[in-house]
Amino acid sequence: MEALIEQYKQSGLSIKEFCTQKQIGYHTLQYWRYKEKRQNRQNQAGFLSIRTTARPSEGKALVSYPNGVAVSLDSFDPNQILQLLQLGNV
Repeated sequence: MEALIEQYKQSGLSIKEFCTQKQIGYHTLQYWRYKEKRQNRQNQAGFLSIRTTARPSEGKALVSYPNGVAVSLDSFDPNQILQLLQLGNV
């Protein structure tokens, strides 16, 4: 199915058109696309290294991403906050 999904991505066709041409069910392709997307997200999960050379600030910071991931820092360097924001949608 991975090869088929890749063919769909490169085809430029709508899902419906692609499924008709390949004679596969619309919902079947959607299911496998969803599984691939979910697997990619799981493969990206984990910890990322944030480096700093500045002296940490006093106070707390919380960075919340749209997908629900939140990072809480008891002390921080403003460069750390910038790096976390640049990660975008973790």
